[in-house]
Amino acid sequence: MAESSNLRMIYPVGLALHDMSNTGSKPRQKPEPSTRATWIVIAVYSSVALYLYNLTGFAIPYANGPYISSAVISAACSFGLLFLLKPSPLTTFMNAISQYTLFSLSSVMLCFAAATSGSPLADETMIWFDEALGFHWNDWFELLRHSYRIHTVLGFSYNSFFVQPVLGFLIVAIAKRKHLADEYIICSVVAMIITAAIFTILPVTTAWFHVGVSMSDIQRLHLPTSPNDWIHQLLAVRSGERSLPELPTSAGLIGFPSFHVIGGLLNIRLFWHFRPVRYPMTALNVILILATPIDGGHYVADIIGGAAVLIISLPLARWLLDRLSKVDFPTRQSLVGQQVFYKNEVRSHDEVLG
Repeated sequence: MAESSNLRMIYPVGLALHDMSNTGSKPRQKPEPSTRATWIVIAVYSSVALYLYNLTGFAIPYANGPYISSAVISAACSFGLLFLLKPSPLTTFMNAISQYTLFSLSSVMLCFAAATSGSPLADETMIWFDEALGFHWNDWFELLRHSYRIHTVLGFSYNSFFVQPVLGFLIVAIAKRKHLADEYIICSVVAMIITAAIFTILPVTTAWFHVGVSMSDIQRLHLPTSPNDWIHQLLAVRSGERSLPELPTSAGLIGFPSFHVIGGLLNIRLFWHFRPVRYPMTALNVILILATPIDGGHYVADIIGGAAVLIISLPLARWLLDRLSKVDFPTRQSLVGQQVFYKNEVRSHDEVLG
């Protein structure tokens, strides 16, 4: 009698749980199309970069494990929240940061893989091109060597490159214009792929390194000099070394085209949509681009190349985002519905034949 009473109490609860799991009284949240598109691009890009990194003989140092693991776990959590929470500024910001972090780590691996191409350095060609345009790097260097204030402003702007995406994603999230972050990230991926492809054919060092600036001037202007700096990493990889320095000291190895220029122009485009920060951020990024010949040691050719890459990347990124956003991936409910429909069709067909 007691068992019968317990069953009568349990049955309604079990039936309710069964209905919730099958019919979904509270449907699982489905990510927005542009969000899915961006995650697809990031997943494919990261996988290909890791494959090329391993293919060219590199191995991820043990010391970098925590950084990479944290990025992957953060990305997995951000992606999982898309199915649990409705779109909000918090989910938008978390997803954008996670996606850009994975993009940055993958780009470092892609740059190191591209540096193994073995193509001859093209610094002489870049110097010739700059001089043909009337730009003499040594003159620019002399100007800044005697003006500490100008160099301080240029250095601040140049180093803001790594912080600006975070600020941009925060503003985008608050303004609820997530598509701008998706376009920014996908365009960054496309631009990096094109940049790495060009780098395999036309690798360069830096202008200050190639023209032989004195060590005292290098130290005074805080130009890279330590063995962990990217110029020494590039030369080490070209000489056969296959070890990635510990994060976060390692960086991209690409001089031409300049990705700082690509990022600066992308930042201008992103912040231009928001009136309160439009002109201050435009000025900051214009100065960032002007700082590339000294703080980045770039040639003018690197700047022009970076702008050209962005011009090509923008329409490709828009097309890719549009195409992937239209892909409707099947859900569990749609797959179950198709299975039921198929079974009914087979049963009807058998009845007709029978």
